[in-house]
Amino acid sequence: MEKIRAVKIDKGIIKTGTAKRKAIMETVSPTPDYRTSYPTYMDRRCIIGFLNSDLLLEKISKDISKYENIKYCIQKNPELKSLLNTYGLNIKNCDFVNFPTKTDEHMKQTALIAGKICDNLGINTIRKAKVIKAARLHDIGKIFIPSDILNKKGKLTGEEKSVIDVHAKLGHKLLETLNIDNETLDLIKNHHSYNGNSSIEQQIVSASDIFSALTENSRTYRNAASAEDAIKEISSPKYGFSKEVIEALKKSI
Repeated sequence: MEKIRAVKIDKGIIKTGTAKRKAIMETVSPTPDYRTSYPTYMDRRCIIGFLNSDLLLEKISKDISKYENIKYCIQKNPELKSLLNTYGLNIKNCDFVNFPTKTDEHMKQTALIAGKICDNLGINTIRKAKVIKAARLHDIGKIFIPSDILNKKGKLTGEEKSVIDVHAKLGHKLLETLNIDNETLDLIKNHHSYNGNSSIEQQIVSASDIFSALTENSRTYRNAASAEDAIKEISSPKYGFSKEVIEALKKSI
């Protein structure tokens, strides 16, 4: 029988293993109403283990990409609504069919790689939790990007590129509605705007994202690269990743 280890979460106690999974589901979804479950849950200071649970992160990604929940977030966050209006986007643009099979799978792979890089670099538990959380949710803003732009095979127009590029800010504003911590939100918002001076956490999320994207065979606009070719590309000076991050990535594949 599995041994249960208790983990303190503010004033509550959550258990690990099978009991933990049951507790997560009960805590995250005390009612079917998304509006009362997530904001209430996210107000708790749960960083280690519980918040970084694969089960919980997957639940956030799946639930946030549902029509009624997207609608609620837009209504609750005026800045998100304003940003959408600026780029001519709205809930009608959301691709609720392909998002779970394409973008969500990409985020899972990115989080897996990011976690391995953290281990290879000896990143502590709290910092690793935030990196994995950001990597697992970094492209959530792509739910707003029309599929004909996101999956376009030919060259993007300047306007189309600006629409795709805003997905990081959209994801930041969407997840902000859930009261996720600012450090994780910043990693998500800046996962395409990094340089050699970026934090090690930012570099890990961004490098994992690029590696995952380059090696995936689900991209309609390019063929998948081998792991070796992807590493060679990411090592290019144009990306500006530190040598330690590149070496840790190499050990992760």
